[in-house]
Amino acid sequence: MNDDAQPLTLAGLNAMATEVGTASGPAATTREFNRRLIAAFRAGGGVLGGELAGMNFLLRTTTGARSGAQRTTPLVYH
Repeated sequence: MNDDAQPLTLAGLNAMATEVGTASGPAATTREFNRRLIAAFRAGGGVLGGELAGMNFLLRTTTGARSGAQRTTPLVYH
Protein backbone atom coordinates (compact mmCIF):
# COMPACT_ATOMS: atom_id res chain seq x y z
CA MET A 1 0.00 0.00 0.00
CA ASN A 2 1.39 3.40 -0.90
CA ASP A 3 1.85 6.24 1.61
CA ASP A 4 -0.73 8.54 -0.03
CA ALA A 5 -3.55 5.94 0.07
CA GLN A 6 -6.85 7.28 1.31
CA PRO A 7 -7.78 5.90 4.74
CA LEU A 8 -10.99 3.94 5.26
CA THR A 9 -12.83 7.04 6.45
CA LEU A 10 -15.61 9.23 5.15
CA ALA A 11 -12.96 11.62 3.79
CA GLY A 12 -11.33 8.72 1.94
CA LEU A 13 -14.69 7.65 0.56
CA ASN A 14 -15.35 11.23 -0.61
CA ALA A 15 -11.89 11.46 -2.23
CA MET A 16 -12.62 8.28 -4.15
CA ALA A 17 -16.04 9.60 -5.23
CA THR A 18 -14.45 12.82 -6.46
CA GLU A 19 -11.96 10.87 -8.57
CA VAL A 20 -14.70 8.69 -10.07
CA GLY A 21 -16.56 11.84 -11.15
CA THR A 22 -13.67 13.15 -13.26
CA ALA A 23 -13.43 12.86 -17.03
CA SER A 24 -10.68 10.25 -16.72
CA GLY A 25 -12.81 8.14 -14.37
CA PRO A 26 -11.59 5.86 -11.58
CA ALA A 27 -7.85 5.62 -11.12
CA ALA A 28 -5.30 4.62 -8.50
CA THR A 29 -7.10 6.22 -5.54
CA THR A 30 -10.29 4.33 -6.28
CA ARG A 31 -8.58 1.01 -6.92
CA GLU A 32 -6.54 1.24 -3.71
CA PHE A 33 -9.50 2.36 -1.59
CA ASN A 34 -11.68 -0.45 -2.98
CA ARG A 35 -8.94 -3.04 -2.43
CA ARG A 36 -8.56 -1.98 1.20
CA LEU A 37 -12.32 -1.78 1.75
CA ILE A 38 -12.87 -5.29 0.36
CA ALA A 39 -10.07 -6.69 2.53
CA ALA A 40 -11.43 -4.98 5.67
CA PHE A 41 -15.01 -6.09 4.90
CA ARG A 42 -13.96 -9.72 4.47
CA ALA A 43 -11.65 -9.69 7.50
CA GLY A 44 -14.44 -8.26 9.66
CA GLY A 45 -17.00 -10.81 8.51
CA GLY A 46 -19.06 -8.16 6.72
CA VAL A 47 -18.69 -5.51 9.42
CA LEU A 48 -16.58 -2.37 9.07
CA GLY A 49 -15.27 -0.35 11.97
CA GLY A 50 -14.20 3.23 12.42
CA GLU A 51 -15.98 6.01 10.57
CA LEU A 52 -17.58 3.53 8.17
CA ALA A 53 -19.22 1.52 10.95
CA GLY A 54 -22.95 1.26 10.54
CA MET A 55 -22.90 2.03 6.82
CA ASN A 56 -24.52 -0.57 4.58
CA PHE A 57 -21.95 -2.13 2.25
CA LEU A 58 -22.17 -5.17 0.06
CA LEU A 59 -19.63 -6.84 -2.18
CA ARG A 60 -20.86 -7.52 -5.70
CA THR A 61 -18.84 -10.08 -7.66
CA THR A 62 -19.40 -10.45 -11.38
CA THR A 63 -17.80 -12.76 -13.93
CA GLY A 64 -16.71 -11.44 -17.32
CA ALA A 65 -18.68 -13.05 -20.16
CA ARG A 66 -15.65 -13.44 -22.41
CA SER A 67 -12.69 -13.31 -20.04
CA GLY A 68 -14.24 -15.32 -17.22
CA ALA A 69 -12.40 -12.98 -14.82
CA GLN A 70 -14.14 -12.31 -11.54
CA ARG A 71 -14.36 -8.69 -10.37
CA THR A 72 -15.53 -7.60 -6.95
CA THR A 73 -16.95 -4.14 -6.41
CA PRO A 74 -17.91 -2.73 -3.00
CA LEU A 75 -21.24 -0.91 -3.02
CA VAL A 76 -22.78 1.29 -0.35
CA TYR A 77 -26.54 1.45 -0.14
CA HIS A 78 -29.30 2.88 2.01
